[in-house]
Amino acid sequence: MRIEGRGPTRVDGYGAQVLASASPAISSGGDPIKRAFEKLFSEPATQGAENKQTLAAVCFATTPPPKQDIDGPFVFMPGFLSEPGELVVGPRDSVLIPAQTYLVLTFSGDSSDIGNMRFTLAEEFWPRVAPFLGIERAIGPNLMIWQEGGKTPNGPVVLEMWTPIKPVRINPH
Repeated sequence: MRIEGRGPTRVDGYGAQVLASASPAISSGGDPIKRAFEKLFSEPATQGAENKQTLAAVCFATTPPPKQDIDGPFVFMPGFLSEPGELVVGPRDSVLIPAQTYLVLTFSGDSSDIGNMRFTLAEEFWPRVAPFLGIERAIGPNLMIWQEGGKTPNGPVVLEMWTPIKPVRINPH
């Protein structure tokens, strides 16, 4: 775990609108996130060993989450990191992420366990640990950045989860 500033970043990919991570569409196989990854990896430009792009995903809420879920209506967009001034490749969606300070956590494991880590962060870390560290989540998109050379959203992965933060005063009493 580390705290790091990151300048403006752009992710180019394919956005998926999701009602909630525990929605019936996700559990019934109609997963829009899976379809967005499939679309990204079906492009000729993303196939081949010469592809040096860094796989990333941006996630941001569109409204507050429902009470029964840790997150709710949000956009999840897998894509590739780009410099803000570069041209967008083909018909991809593009999100410009402003410079911010982030809490960066490294995840190493099977991609099917990423949701468990996100749940633990939402239910345990942010309400119970972060206040003692003097940080809280800030408004802004979350990022996931795969380890260099990581080009698959499935199976064993190593990635960094970047959550925007801001300092808060620690009350000693």
